[in-house]
Amino acid sequence: GEMIGAMLNNMSEEKRAGLLAFIEQSSPDILADVKSAILTFADIPTRVPVKAVPQITREIDVPTLLKAVKYGRQNAPETVEFLFANISQRLVQQYEEQMKDMKPVPMAEAEAAQAEIMVAVRKLVAEGVFELTKLEVEGEADETVYV
Repeated sequence: GEMIGAMLNNMSEEKRAGLLAFIEQSSPDILADVKSAILTFADIPTRVPVKAVPQITREIDVPTLLKAVKYGRQNAPETVEFLFANISQRLVQQYEEQMKDMKPVPMAEAEAAQAEIMVAVRKLVAEGVFELTKLEVEGEADETVYV
């Protein structure tokens, strides 16, 4: 599951979704392992601790961060909100001003910027700077039945 997850981390969103659907159909037994190994830009709010956000944003150059955030407003608005809520509001205002003046970003460039952020996240995790929150897989966390 982890090796497949690592490969999926490097795919475009569209291809990843297609492959996950295929795994769900063909090998549902490994789906949970694969999903827990995947870490995408949209997963940041549920997997990354709040205290790690400033460290992550310092790892990324500003133009890359702005491209990722600009695209993130469309494909992962919760992530943008999470990132901006956990850095200095003065910085957020600067970023907002800079994004107003940005030209439209090609999709491939925006996805690459988001992928670069994920590389930084994985690097910081590998260095022991912070740990990712475990992904709660449906059916595993709470077995209580409510009626």
